[in-house]
Amino acid sequence: MAAGAGKAVTQGQGGVTLRWQGEGEGEGEGGSEATLSLFGFARDLRNPTSFAYIDLDRIDYGARFTMTHSLPVGSLPQRLTAGFDLQRQRDARRNYGNNGGVADTSVRTLDQLEHVIELGPFLQSAIDVTPWTTLTGGVRWDRVGFSVADHLVDSTQARTNPVYLDDSGRRVMEQISWSLGLSAHPTDALTAYASVGTSFETPTTTELANRPDTAGGFNDALLPQTARSYEIGTRGSVFGRVSYSVALFQADVTHELVSYGIANSRRRFFRNAGAARHRGAELGMRARLAAGLDLVAAYTHARYRYVTFRLVSVNVAVSPPESTVHVLDGRALPGIPDHWLHVALAARPGWARGAWAEVAETYSGGYFVDDTLALRADPWWKTDLRLGWDGRVGATTVRPFVAFDNLFDRRYVGSAVVNDAGGRYFEPAPGRNIYLGLSLGTGEGR
Repeated sequence: MAAGAGKAVTQGQGGVTLRWQGEGEGEGEGGSEATLSLFGFARDLRNPTSFAYIDLDRIDYGARFTMTHSLPVGSLPQRLTAGFDLQRQRDARRNYGNNGGVADTSVRTLDQLEHVIELGPFLQSAIDVTPWTTLTGGVRWDRVGFSVADHLVDSTQARTNPVYLDDSGRRVMEQISWSLGLSAHPTDALTAYASVGTSFETPTTTELANRPDTAGGFNDALLPQTARSYEIGTRGSVFGRVSYSVALFQADVTHELVSYGIANSRRRFFRNAGAARHRGAELGMRARLAAGLDLVAAYTHARYRYVTFRLVSVNVAVSPPESTVHVLDGRALPGIPDHWLHVALAARPGWARGAWAEVAETYSGGYFVDDTLALRADPWWKTDLRLGWDGRVGATTVRPFVAFDNLFDRRYVGSAVVNDAGGRYFEPAPGRNIYLGLSLGTGEGR
């Protein structure tokens, strides 16, 4: 490190971050900063479900290192950042029989040890083309290795029950991703930007472990999801009272990961669609209407469609089984509302002596719940109300509140289980409900 270098240590939940910063000593020599973040966590899950009692022990840990250095390109200032992500996950996954919500350890349908190792080196450059225009570019290589050791192996029982076959194995998924962006901020009140880039998303270990043939190991047919994304947008403020953001986006997705169900099973399985296109717009706004009166609004329009997807369904209720090919090109992806709006009005008048109120309205558009059926979830509205007071009792800060969720007791679908083979798609949202809260603090300012 250069003379005058400093080190700082910060600690967050489940991790520690170390930072080193140095300054150049000679004329034209740029400064540099390095950051090392370490994290780790453990999870112990016991989850009784309708199909099994799931016992999962997870340990996850890793590190992220970055180094940023000022390195001019000719007369143009540049900030060059290099680094890597390293992560390791260990899952001990066991599925037992479910006996009234208690694990029946005499019945094991899955017993395996899973490891995931991810390595992702990256390089990013930010060049100030003009005093108010910045060009950014980056490249990253991701390599994710999955391995599974099947502990439910019995060569004798495997002759009559394939669940006892050795399903141990390895899978490696890797890709180079890149991004390019341009941002301009001609004034403090306006920023405009445009970007294009690619992305890479692997299936999770749960998605890989849930095999349609109910065997152990990982699903060899499930591929990672990749995309090329485009976005343009602007954000800024008007008269210092209204701040806003507007963004238009499109993502061309290959091997879209889609969940589905199988008859007589409550497990969720996953497959790849051929290609999909995600298009949409996002708008956000915050306005100070008057002293102590603020309005916040957010709106999203989503037009997500399959581009190419051929789905074969088999009717096993007839003999011989009948196969149907569904051509889903141009069809909307299930489970995604076409419109979503949230508006909140918050009042905290000075004369109320710390009392406040907030009313929020949320709207969700309708959506398909199955890839091949016309069944849809209906659009819905709901209203929430919160009342509270922020004050002090002696040296203690007191913040009690009461909240009314779904104030007008509307009936609507809170979420949907898409492509459910048993036809149980809809999960109702709670009706009107009330909850109270209280926070106390000391040593805080007014």
